[in-house]
Order: sequence, then structure tokens, then C-alpha cells
Amino acid sequence: MRRGFAMNQTTVHDIQFQLSQYLSNAFTLEEFRNWFDDQTWGLAAEPDSAGRRIAGEIELRIAEFTSGHLTEAQLRNVLIPLAPGTVASHIEIMDFQIPVTEPEPVLTTF
Repeated sequence: MRRGFAMNQTTVHDIQFQLSQYLSNAFTLEEFRNWFDDQTWGLAAEPDSAGRRIAGEIELRIAEFTSGHLTEAQLRNVLIPLAPGTVASHIEIMDFQIPVTEPEPVLTTF
């Protein structure tokens, strides 16, 4: 059910919180989209705001996913910067390979 112009009560914080729930696997993409579509319906008709800009960015990325230009993993990666404060937004790509080196010989004298 679309309520229309619900963004008046939905804040950037609300969007970021719900997005972080999706990024942390608390919600499926379908659950996030159901909430997002309901809460941002009609937003394009409202004056420019931070909420409109973040919703527009999320909508663009979801459209790229649904048209096959992004995988869901890629979608998640491009959405991470839009949800600051999440654990995922603080994780950088890391190389977990630990170099193994031979220890240098130790000379022991008696």
C-alpha cells in the first residue's frame, strides 16, 4: 500500500537506519524495497532536500540492480557509503593474506 508523500515524516536518519538493516542482513532486499518504496513515494515532487537526494541515489542503484547492471553484492557495496555509522561502512577492503617468511637463523654460542 502506497501512502504517498510519506517522506514528510521520513528523515534521512530513517532511510539510513533502514538501509543499514538491509546491509547488515537484518532485512532482505525485498523487505527494504517494500519499506523504501512506501516511504519515498512521491518524493520527486517535493523540494530538493537531503532526504530526496539520498532516496534518489538509492533508487538509482536499485534500478541498476533490477536492470542487471549490478549484482546484489555490487549493489550492497555501492550503498554502503549511504549508510554511515554501520559496521559495513567502516570496513575497507583488506588483504587477509599473511606473509610467511622463514625466521632468520639464530647463532647461539656457549
